[in-house]
This record gives sequence, structure tokens and C-alpha cells, in this order.
Amino acid sequence: MESGSSGLRVALIAAAAALLCALGFAASADAAVLSGTVSGQAPGEEAKPLPETVVSIFAGEERLESTTDAKGAYSLEVPDGVYDVRFDPPPGYEAITVHAVDVTGSRALNVVLTNATTVRLTGALLTADGDPVPDASVWLTAGGKSSFGERTDENGRFHIAALPGTYTLHVEKFEGTDPELPESFSFEVPSLALESDRDLGELRLPATTTLTIQVLDANDSPLFRAGVTMPPLVRQAEIGGLLASELTSGGSSNPNLGGLTNSEGRVSFVVFGGTVAPYGKPEVVPQPTSGYARTAFTVPPVEGETTVVVRFTKEGEEEPEPKDTTGPELKEFGIEPTSIDTSSSAQEVLVRAHIADDLSGFAAGTVTFTSPSGEQTISSSEFKRWNGSAVAGDYEIPVVFAEDSEPGDWVVTKMVLRDAAGNETILGTAQIEELGFPPRVHVEQPPSFAAEVTLKSNPNPVQLGNKVTFTARVIPLDIAAPAPGGTVVFLEGSSPLAVVALNEGKASFSTSALGLDTHTITAHYSGDANFSPADSKSVSQVVTPRKGGH
Repeated sequence: MESGSSGLRVALIAAAAALLCALGFAASADAAVLSGTVSGQAPGEEAKPLPETVVSIFAGEERLESTTDAKGAYSLEVPDGVYDVRFDPPPGYEAITVHAVDVTGSRALNVVLTNATTVRLTGALLTADGDPVPDASVWLTAGGKSSFGERTDENGRFHIAALPGTYTLHVEKFEGTDPELPESFSFEVPSLALESDRDLGELRLPATTTLTIQVLDANDSPLFRAGVTMPPLVRQAEIGGLLASELTSGGSSNPNLGGLTNSEGRVSFVVFGGTVAPYGKPEVVPQPTSGYARTAFTVPPVEGETTVVVRFTKEGEEEPEPKDTTGPELKEFGIEPTSIDTSSSAQEVLVRAHIADDLSGFAAGTVTFTSPSGEQTISSSEFKRWNGSAVAGDYEIPVVFAEDSEPGDWVVTKMVLRDAAGNETILGTAQIEELGFPPRVHVEQPPSFAAEVTLKSNPNPVQLGNKVTFTARVIPLDIAAPAPGGTVVFLEGSSPLAVVALNEGKASFSTSALGLDTHTITAHYSGDANFSPADSKSVSQVVTPRKGGH
């Protein structure tokens, strides 16, 4: 069970709903409808509808979704059964999952979320040498929508106030004059968690280098005032410990690089070092009087200072085709996440790689992990390029670890990279480590401690309309066990009443909404990294009529 921070209150009210019949919905004998509302409540204010909340039902591997409308309402038609229901609200409210919801016929499940706590994101944008980068735009987006942002000050620092949530961090600067930096640059950091105040520290940009394009005519003489246009150069980079995607080096007034060659036929650009590749094809546009036509050229991976020679040939001549005799190069490598828990289900990790092959281009590859005992292996050949080209591109390779995989460190023991010409590069663990990349993913041990859950109510019995408090305690059965964490779900039968975070081994829930009856209440402990889930014995809560009332 997932829950929010201490500022998050989740009230889940489950009741049978004959409402669908009244509204004219027709459900077949083997179909059911789960419906309800999602509301948000700021401290001291009334609850308001929370639109754009994604409500998902999980039934085995199947997933059905509905998005709340402007009134916070949702509706899902499913076969009769017991489901896990997940609520993914807009930024400012944390996602929750309600487990084992019994949907037979028609059910209503209403959710009230309260969290209006503002958190701060701070940091400093610096050059590779530690100089501040002022007047850069820094902002956060969620769901493709811009939410919060500002510009860096003269010290390169930024301070952004935002609601808790998970965002994409964007950094961008155009028309810069710093000779250490490209005339424009930008990068993104996806999936940045911001649940409390967070200081990113120093975000140091990678070192820059010079890319020079030299244009020669058929006689190897420089072509003067030939126009060179080039799409932004793109790469991945680690900036301040964060994996930044699409770090671009661009021009002064727009993202493209461009300029005219000088009397030596040269034009130079400051770009970020490391392997970079253009989004599209660079071109040389000679002066009309030169007699040469516009032509495209290729930019190889740029490590240090690099010169690319574009040579025009005499009419009827062709440049000899260079021969490709070397395999692809692994320029960047990482694994995300680096730790997984397969005790209850299979888990997927993404191997991220930047692969360069300067001629025929990267074509295929295989990544193989070996278990701690050496008795099991997992391989994947699904290289998905999401950025760049076959000459220099960024790839994601999904690797699925089966349920109950062997605990411990699984290591990449073999990585095969093959280009279109058939040349292969084979890397083992030692070679990957020599390149400075960590080739391991850790499979966690399943929870090793058990706990007992006790549940009490006070008062019992309680008069109709009066408040009753249910208190659950999670007691480790091993005296050497750490303090338990996680959440407790209070249920009446199979219907959840509330989700409460465990605090010092205790969780409490109060309500005055129980009707006249004897109510069977239980508490389900979600478990955590150390403790397995557990359930309390049921408590029979009696609600009696008011004295002197009906």
C-alpha cells in the first residue's frame, strides 16, 4: 500500500452504490462498475474536486484506466472481482494504491487527498571550471505542462517553490556570450522526485571543446564565406549526479549552429565535449558564384578538438568510400534502477548506453547479466535508440529479472556491439569498469522479519454519531529487528476505510460515520523492506442508538 507524506490525509469511503441503476446504466450479470470521486483539500478549506487524476484498475496483467473529469468523477466497467485500484493525481498530491477492492455489481470508492505543502528546489548552475552561469532559465514540468520556474542569479543559483511531486527539470540558455559555453544550450532531467526541500548542489556542465568545419574546393583550396548550418549537437551527460538527457549545444539566436567560413575555409563552434551527434544532417551552402551545390556532411563523435573537412570534388569525380574495419565504441553506460526487489514480481531494469560507430553505424547488440553464484544468466538484445543516430546514438536496453531472482549483485559479464559492416566489439566486466562505468544491479533480499498486528477500538460500544478511534500497533516478533515502517489500512470487511502511515509502530484512525450495526474491523500492515505484510485479528465494533434518540 502506498501513502503520502505526513501532510497527506487519505480518506477512502467505500459503500454499495445503487446509483448506477438510478442513472440508467445497464450492467450485465458478469460486469460491475466502480465509480466515485477524487477530491483535494487544502488545510482549513473545504474539499474540492480534483480533475485529471488517473484511476487505474489492475487485474493480473490487465490494466484499465479512467481520468477524473472537472467534477473529480470517474467510472470504470470491469468484470466482477477483487482489484487493486491506483490513484495518480496531479502534482501536489502523492499517488496511492488501494488493494483488494471487492467490486461486485456496483461499488463507489471516493478519495479525499489533502496536501498543499510547498517545497523548495535549489541549486547552482556552473561551468566545468566552477564559474557561475547567470540568466539561464530553470523550470519544472509535469505531464507536459510547465508549472514552476525562474532564472539563475549572478551566482548561478536558482530557488523554485513547487508542490510535492515528480517533475522533469528543464535548463536552457540562449544567446550566451561566455566563451567557455556554447552560444546556446539546454538539457532535461526526467523523473526528478521533489517530496521535500531539495538542494541539488552544484550542477556543473561538462567541459567544452571546439568543433571546426573546414570547407575545401576540388583543388583543396579554402572556400571563403561558405555557409555552414548544423542542427544542435546532442548527448547524454551526468550533471551534478543527475542523468541529463538531450544536453544540446546550439547557436546564438536559435538551437541550430551556423556561420560563414573565413579566408582559411574554416568556421568553429564551441560544443560540449564527449560523444555528441547532431539531430539531423549538417550542410554546407557555398556561394552561388563558386559553382558548387549545397551538400550534406557527417559529424563524427567529438571527443576533444575536432576538425571535419568537407571537400568538394570536380564534376564527375567521387570521393573514395572509406572502409569500416573497427567495431562500435561504448561511450556511456548506466543501469537504472541499480537495486530491485523481485520477491513478489518480476522487475525490469533499463541499461542506458551511448554507442558510437563513425562509418557504417551501430546495428545490433546483446547485454548479458550473470547471477552472484554464476549459475544463472539474463540477456537482452532489445536495443531501443531514443536519441541521435546509428553513428552516435543513445539507447535503452530493457532487461527483465524474473520473480524470486537470486539475491545479490548481478554483473554485466558480456556486452556485444555490432555495426552494419559486421565488425564486433566484445566487452567483459573488466573492460566496462575500465571505462569508468558500474556494471552491476543489486537484487534485494526479501523481508527477513515478521511482525504481529494488534487492533483496538475506543470506545466500544459507541453511540451513533460519536467518534470512535481505531489504533493498530505493529510489533516485531524478533527483538533484534529494526523499527517497522510502511502503512496500515483499516478495513470494514474488504472495504478500506483509511490508509495511515505508521509512526513509531502505531497508526490511528478516527471516524463518526459508522451506522447502527456491529462492524467487523481489521487492520492490514503493508510491510516494508525489512518486514513482511501482516493482518490483525478482527474487532467487532458495536454502534448503539443515541440515548433518547432513534
